[in-house]
Amino acid sequence: MAKDMEINSAQWVHFIAVGGKGMGALAVLMSELGYMVTGSDGVLYPPMDVYLEKSLVKVSNEYSKDNLLGQTWGLSKKHPDIVIVGNAISRGHVEAEVAAVLDDEKKIRRMSFSEALAEFAIAENKSFVVTGTHGKSTTSSMLAWAFERLNLTPGFFIGAIPNNFDTCCRQSGEGQVFVSEGDEYDTVYWDKVSKFLYYKPDWVICTGVEFDHADIFKDLAAIEDSFLELVKKTKDGWVLVEDESAPEPKVTASLSEAVKKKGLPCLRYGFSDRSDFYVSKWHAKTLSSDGHKVGTSFIVEYKGCSKSFYSSMIGKHNVLNALSAIAVIVAAGKANFSDLDSNLFADYSGIAKRQQELFYSEQSVLVDDFAHHPRAIFETLNALKLRYPGRFVRAFFEPRSATSARNLLFDSFVKCFDPADEVYLIEATKKNVPMDQRLNVVELKRQIEAHGPKVFLAKDYGELVGLFETRNQSEEELIVLMSNGSFGGIAEKLLEQLS
Repeated sequence: MAKDMEINSAQWVHFIAVGGKGMGALAVLMSELGYMVTGSDGVLYPPMDVYLEKSLVKVSNEYSKDNLLGQTWGLSKKHPDIVIVGNAISRGHVEAEVAAVLDDEKKIRRMSFSEALAEFAIAENKSFVVTGTHGKSTTSSMLAWAFERLNLTPGFFIGAIPNNFDTCCRQSGEGQVFVSEGDEYDTVYWDKVSKFLYYKPDWVICTGVEFDHADIFKDLAAIEDSFLELVKKTKDGWVLVEDESAPEPKVTASLSEAVKKKGLPCLRYGFSDRSDFYVSKWHAKTLSSDGHKVGTSFIVEYKGCSKSFYSSMIGKHNVLNALSAIAVIVAAGKANFSDLDSNLFADYSGIAKRQQELFYSEQSVLVDDFAHHPRAIFETLNALKLRYPGRFVRAFFEPRSATSARNLLFDSFVKCFDPADEVYLIEATKKNVPMDQRLNVVELKRQIEAHGPKVFLAKDYGELVGLFETRNQSEEELIVLMSNGSFGGIAEKLLEQLS
């Protein structure tokens, strides 16, 4: 083990599940702050494996109780000072159980990721928390980039890798603002409250709420309760999508009322002229001379003032994402509306696995996206049809999440593929869902085809790729991969075929 870790005066921090969402980025940040940092996980996948290899964080690729002993890492300390546990870890985990005992004995300090992020990264900065069922990562990264363009050098935590930055977690600079992607998922196995409740919210953006995370919440009311708790913790105000643009208007109306009852401003945004900030016009706009790069032009109205903006992103949902960032910047007094640059988002370059173009030719385009909820699938397909007009759309979908693997949203899944010409569907991959609750993909295939798109159903990834190989290639095609996971590595297999 490297001798540069033998710094007895520094605190030693160990991450359990260092490859988890945000864990690796926080580990790197803490090493940059001067902590000795180690971490453990199973097999690490790109890009986190490469990201950690380039850092000072020392990683074990297997879990062991010995990872909580200093001698394992060449340290004179017997145990870590702090152990940070990821929310993917369950009770009974070999390292988590050792950490629990050491914490009880007051030998270490055991923390969740959310607690650690709040203490070591958000700290005393002005905290902007971006919440909602959809669009959190994109909106968070757009807001962080807008603050960067305003020379505020924001700190941020984003649950995906933003292309404009070289990390998804950064300490705040002189502007003392911090942007957090506020996930409603639970914090850690001993603390089942939503993560965002720890993020010290001054300002909250909420993009709308609908049912998701069926493994955590029993119904929409339970999710709403978490957001109402967030209202109680908010210091300055909310920027909330209008009811007309919200997936569940009753929930946004309830949240608006709660914010106002607390005596805080609740600024609404959307397409309705009843909103505080609203978009009066928008359209796709070519941003490159060859016509390949397409973005969006939109006009924002605020207090009788109109202003045009340009964004590199495409789709109605991304217009809303940009609008929410504009609204909170103005509401928080970080810039005057009239002074904002029309090109504030023109060089925003998105995040990994969100409308990410993997391959482009005149004949074929391959795009990777995180969409896994019916609404996200529908909006993503419509947006990509604007970006690549006239192409034959082949939509690949993996029902991998705890919600999509169940029949809970069956009717919505039937309709969300309407923008596609063909659908390539794999059986639900979450095998811990009881058979009587599992998504009925055979019936789903039948009902989707009744709506128009042809459906190809496969039992495994290899069969799905095989079905694609036999396609009719007479038309220019747009191939869209949609999954919240790696989709069995089929992106690489399709790339081999296309290139």
